[in-house]
Amino acid sequence: MKNIQQKTETNPLMVLRQAIHRVTPNIEVKTRCNKKGSTRKVPTEIGS
Repeated sequence: MKNIQQKTETNPLMVLRQAIHRVTPNIEVKTRCNKKGSTRKVPTEIGS
């Protein structure tokens, strides 16, 4: 944390949150029906 603060001269917690936000994929779960009539949830990625 000290290294981040020295290099960026900003709050290291904000830098860490931004880094986590950038690498986290945006996923949405949609319900799909198959031929037999049962449903299942399928994760799909959301565009930026």
